[in-house]
Amino acid sequence: MKTIKILALAAFAVGLGAAPAAAQSMQQAIMNDLRGVHQKAVGLAQTVPVDTYTWRPSEEIRSIGEVYMHIASANFRFPGMIGVSPPAGTSADWISGNAEGVDRATVVAAINASFEFLYMVVEDIEDMDGDVNLFGTQTNVRQFLITMNTHLHEHLGQSIAYARTNGIVPPWS
Repeated sequence: MKTIKILALAAFAVGLGAAPAAAQSMQQAIMNDLRGVHQKAVGLAQTVPVDTYTWRPSEEIRSIGEVYMHIASANFRFPGMIGVSPPAGTSADWISGNAEGVDRATVVAAINASFEFLYMVVEDIEDMDGDVNLFGTQTNVRQFLITMNTHLHEHLGQSIAYARTNGIVPPWS
């Protein structure tokens, strides 16, 4: 009986000493999400055969390679809404999303560079309540970050659908 009381007391003491998990800031949450999308986008870009990069579901819709370059392009251009320009020396093709004749190494380099840029942008944000003109609507930096991430997930999903339509299984599946 004494052993049970000691164990119960020890369990109670351990429970009292456990600190609650610290709340994650919006910037931390966005950074974690960006890392996940980055990893999946690069993993998929490296898995899809290069000769499939030109496949498109129909004439008027982006090809697989164009979607990857659109992701990189948007990552370089979105921060302009909060006054941050792409790093000096960034390829004009990467900023414009030009996918003509791109190879896998170029796509992966563009995606990696664009996410590294986004990490820097998000880490450097000081005022989450700052005003942002988001496609003609006045909002704040928080909404900008949510919209930016939503856009990334949209095109990651598009890339997954394109891959699966072509019989390619995403590497994390």
